[in-house]
Amino acid sequence: EYAEVYEAHFPKPDPSAAYTMLEIGVQSGGSTRTWKQYYGPSLTYVGVDINPGSKRSHSPEEKIFIEIGSQTNVGFLQRLCQRYGPFDMIVDDGG
Repeated sequence: EYAEVYEAHFPKPDPSAAYTMLEIGVQSGGSTRTWKQYYGPSLTYVGVDINPGSKRSHSPEEKIFIEIGSQTNVGFLQRLCQRYGPFDMIVDDGG
């Protein structure tokens, strides 16, 4: 149901371009794989969740990074931006 919105606002996949995405709210990690399939190896995906079980999607060799923390913690978000940013796309699917 969100695909049309994402297509309207996010860049089209381009194998010659590099993208960095932040997704707040990883949960089971299903969207992690969806975004990697859509953008391919040019995507660096950074996911945030408060549930430590979300870390199972962490795969640095695929440029998939899962950080455990709260979107309400300003210091955590600042460190995240310093480490991985700037972000080309941000999806806020957190609670």
